[in-house]
Amino acid sequence: YGQLGRYIYSIRENDIYIDQYIGSKATLRLSGGDLVLKQISDWQWNGKSTIIIESGAKNADTIYLRIPSWSDKTSVTLNGKKVDSKINGGYAVVTGDFSDGDKIEISADVLAKRVYANENVEADRGRVALRRGVFIYCIEGADNKSNSVENTIPCILLDNSEKLGEKNIPELYGGVVALTAKAKLYRNS
Repeated sequence: YGQLGRYIYSIRENDIYIDQYIGSKATLRLSGGDLVLKQISDWQWNGKSTIIIESGAKNADTIYLRIPSWSDKTSVTLNGKKVDSKINGGYAVVTGDFSDGDKIEISADVLAKRVYANENVEADRGRVALRRGVFIYCIEGADNKSNSVENTIPCILLDNSEKLGEKNIPELYGGVVALTAKAKLYRNS
């Protein structure tokens, strides 16, 4: 776990880059002095994370928040007020005179979407996985083989026009969001 912080936060002089939205607390050694950040995250299920500047705010010049490629709509607030941040290299740029106790919130949509396989890969042609935020939902025959014919994974046809739904299942693994859709089932006989 000791290296995890390097994947969450990185620094360049007095600029902070936040690449992962994971509940954490970090002391960052900036060129102007230390900055202590606390992150409270519900990113994986609801696309929301709050970054609190606990101390050393005067040492920070700019905070860069990674915008996920899977999100069509991302917003940033500073102390509850919308930030019209410019986007630079895939990051929302938040600048200002930061104060200890400031709260930066980032929200991204986590809508269920289809992810289509590359049509140039013959074995994957016509296949689709489902994505919701950071999660990819898929069924793979290689991972689900059985010795009996009746238990092998069938061909599942999900029409492109079929709407994807979501269902919260709090009792499964401490709470998950399942995806739902009407599909046709085919079995080789």
